[in-house]
Amino acid sequence: MQLNQLRRREFITLLGGAAAAWPLAARAQQGGRVYRIGLLRVGGPPPPSFIEPLRRALSEFGHVEGRNLVFDFGIAERVDQLAGLAADLIRRKADVILASGTPAVLPARNATNTVPVVFVAALDPIETGVVTSLARPGGNVTGLTAIFADLTGKRLEFLKEMREFVDIGGFMALGPSYPDLYRRSAAYLDKIFKGAKPADLPVEQASKFEIIVNLKTAKALGLTISPLLLARADEVIE
Repeated sequence: MQLNQLRRREFITLLGGAAAAWPLAARAQQGGRVYRIGLLRVGGPPPPSFIEPLRRALSEFGHVEGRNLVFDFGIAERVDQLAGLAADLIRRKADVILASGTPAVLPARNATNTVPVVFVAALDPIETGVVTSLARPGGNVTGLTAIFADLTGKRLEFLKEMREFVDIGGFMALGPSYPDLYRRSAAYLDKIFKGAKPADLPVEQASKFEIIVNLKTAKALGLTISPLLLARADEVIE
């Protein structure tokens, strides 16, 4: 219940910001094109640590929310709601669908074969059948995948250097940086706004990885974290 309440509060905050931007965007439209991004996601809105890097990167390309850019959120509580929300975003004239996470990609792709779809933080897009290849996606779908061929090797290398942590699991993770993936998706959106076709934009893989350590969990397990691991961590949850 607390998690659902938190997600609702986050969504209200994001939706409130978008609603406040609509009158500004309407006025901006008189002086130039206003682009609409339909963000499709299940399980609550993207956390601020994901969406804010995207907003900042878009502003660096000249796309400023409230001036010439609008976010239209399609947030599902369940996976089976995604298809309807994707169709709603298309009806509301989204210029591009930003499919956040793997479950949102297929519903977005199935909702349209003309509106561009950019996925972010999705798993294997070839395996799921949304692109024909990473180099030549084909169709109207492209984006950034959270997988990387060398990730297993990176995990093994990390564990090899700190063997005492191999068996403790749970309290730490090594994986792609989702804020970085969201930030990089701005380049796709900018290119599409300028006329590029998704079929011509190769799928990119994760290139930045993070080590996250949860000190709360470590404490609950009675574990002491070495200074070396804490020094290498990108994020420490206290």
